[in-house]
Amino acid sequence: DMVPWPYLTAVVNATIGTDYTVEDVRAIGAKIIAMSHEFNAARGFGLEQERLPEWITGRPQANDASLTLTAAEMDGMVKDYYAARGWRMPVA
Repeated sequence: DMVPWPYLTAVVNATIGTDYTVEDVRAIGAKIIAMSHEFNAARGFGLEQERLPEWITGRPQANDASLTLTAAEMDGMVKDYYAARGWRMPVA
């Protein structure tokens, strides 16, 4: 949600000449994410590809220990993301 949905919707409509609503564009985006996930899963991509590299999870960011994102925290975030999307967690 880095780009406001109303702005994104206006750009899409102006670019391709449609009259989508914000809800339409959100639904299209969700469908793209789901289809990409299904495509990747069918080709063997799993939890290992859902992780950030160790150089991010294995050290503090900006030399501040409070900014560390551990692998365990990342695993929890991935689990929450899968749940929010209604996806089953693959077997690791």
